[in-house]
Amino acid sequence: TPDTSISHVCSAFGKPAVSRLAPLVSDDRWFAQLAGATILGAIASPEAVPLLQPLLRKSDPRVAQAAVAALGKIDDPAAARAVQTVLRAATGQLRQGVMDALVADRDPRVVPMLARVIKESEPLGKDHEVVVGTVDALAKVGSDAAVPTLVNVAKVKKFFGGKKVRTLKEHAVDAMIRIGGPKAAAAMDLLAQSGDRGLKKVLAQKRR
Repeated sequence: TPDTSISHVCSAFGKPAVSRLAPLVSDDRWFAQLAGATILGAIASPEAVPLLQPLLRKSDPRVAQAAVAALGKIDDPAAARAVQTVLRAATGQLRQGVMDALVADRDPRVVPMLARVIKESEPLGKDHEVVVGTVDALAKVGSDAAVPTLVNVAKVKKFFGGKKVRTLKEHAVDAMIRIGGPKAAAAMDLLAQSGDRGLKKVLAQKRR
């Protein structure tokens, strides 16, 4: 792990420092790649995305998870798409490892990234499990900035959507309950009044 003071110094230089980190992230040694990813995450500039993407494919899980965590701090569509691609390709424990890396620090800066992943996914199609996992990740972060995204997930509906629709509603409501606070409470109160029958039933059961 790079020295914290080095990360602070590099992040203070911002975007101009990104290109100078290219040799570090392309180094063959895992600890050099890890250091590069961590510093790029501290800078959190969209210009860092092309440097972080190759690290997602590294066999060393420490490097890949550091790259995911760094991308999670970058509020940019390219960063969200990179993480979404990894989540779609991963399954089981590997996917959970990616999610855990994103929310390990409970950094609210990851909320826009997770919100973009959900917005650009097919919750009732091929991305159902990704969206469910992302909703759970938002709950772990615990920021009420996630509430608008969770409301949209809770309102999803489709004729004959069946179990997938109910699962999304349940996880979205669970996430708002875990986040707590007046913003989440107000959102659930409104959904209890204006939501569809399935959502009202989930809210009644979860808020007992």
